[in-house]
Amino acid sequence: MSAPTIDELVAVHERKSRKAAQLFALLRDPDVADIVALLRNGASSASSANGSQEQHGLRNVIRSLYPVLGKHFTSNDVVVSLQEQGFDFGKRNPKSAVRDQLYALSQPGLNELKIVSEGKGGKPNIYEVVGR
Repeated sequence: MSAPTIDELVAVHERKSRKAAQLFALLRDPDVADIVALLRNGASSASSANGSQEQHGLRNVIRSLYPVLGKHFTSNDVVVSLQEQGFDFGKRNPKSAVRDQLYALSQPGLNELKIVSEGKGGKPNIYEVVGR
């Protein structure tokens, strides 16, 4: 078998580039955000040594729930939705993991969620999606 020609190599590169562009467009498509988030979680949880990638996987899955959550929601609402979808929390406590991610999403820098009512006396914070 002979080595590929320059034209063949260019054609392969162009084909891969087109496919990569299509893939990146799909990854940004809100219609498949829930699937992408689950894929990211599955891929990152096995490769995560310190848990930060795993947390971002959970964060992305939570983001995919924004369209289906009510106007106001708590961490408990999110945990129920995730458990209904079969999300694997691994060894983390689901309530703690979701609570931590919702709080992070409400902080300056991310600012995707707004705390409508701070939980007191064992009650959870009530959140809403910013700009919805």
